[in-house]
Amino acid sequence: MKISLKRTITTTIISILVLSATAQTTIVSWGFESGSTSAATGTGTIAGIGGVTTSVDATKGITTGTSTTSGVLESSLTLTGYCFSTINYPAQGTPSKTAGIQINASTSGYKDIIFTMDMRHGNKCANTAVLQYTTDGSSWNDATSYVTIVNNDTWFLRSYDFSSLTEVNNNANFAIRVVSSFASGTSAYAASNSSSSYDVTKGYRFDNISLKGTEITSSEIETVSSNSWKLSGKVLNFGSVTQNKIEVYNLIGIKVASSEPVSQITLPLSQGFYIVKVGTLTKKIFIK
Repeated sequence: MKISLKRTITTTIISILVLSATAQTTIVSWGFESGSTSAATGTGTIAGIGGVTTSVDATKGITTGTSTTSGVLESSLTLTGYCFSTINYPAQGTPSKTAGIQINASTSGYKDIIFTMDMRHGNKCANTAVLQYTTDGSSWNDATSYVTIVNNDTWFLRSYDFSSLTEVNNNANFAIRVVSSFASGTSAYAASNSSSSYDVTKGYRFDNISLKGTEITSSEIETVSSNSWKLSGKVLNFGSVTQNKIEVYNLIGIKVASSEPVSQITLPLSQGFYIVKVGTLTKKIFIK
């Protein structure tokens, strides 16, 4: 009995330690209950892009945990809080994926990033919204699309797991966009309610936006040692994916190349000596 109890206690302790090690922390979040776009937790910014009109509206927000992935009709809810509203989207046929919201939030010190939000589709807004992300602050990639067909104004729980994208980890330039898009296979916007017509004066509402991650331990900040770097021709191999951005300088201090975290980088540079910097690590290399 004593042995069994001891094993049970040991197993419980190990489980607690594992859960603690993988527990996610809120990096930044918005509930808009202050009546402004200020983050409720952490540091970040949220704003409209592509000419949309934004506002923080009272008695139009949704309580955390109320919506579902399959959607909840707004008419069945009691709206008491604030939310972030967007209207005035692009005219029919004008460029897709240009208008919506942008969220800037550094993931420095965190990995395994997960994004969640409550998003309301009205009858006449575009039925397709695309979640995009950037790791360099300027180049945007599509993460996923939310294609929505509703019978009436509906709130949905939206989320995306970025944990498989290591370049998102520990990244000061990370940002997200949620933008309206043409209906799949077309060059036109379609209304979320098939009985309605797309209306540029209608748009999406957002609430309970959250970006979470697992804190990176000090031993994980940079697992790549400069001793493991191997240069073969113009290909520099780091041995594993770096946790930090890669920067290459010539001997007079001018940056000549850079890259987000990768396991190897091709350097299209002329013959000579260069300094490679990854986090706090630096090494001189010679390209033949």
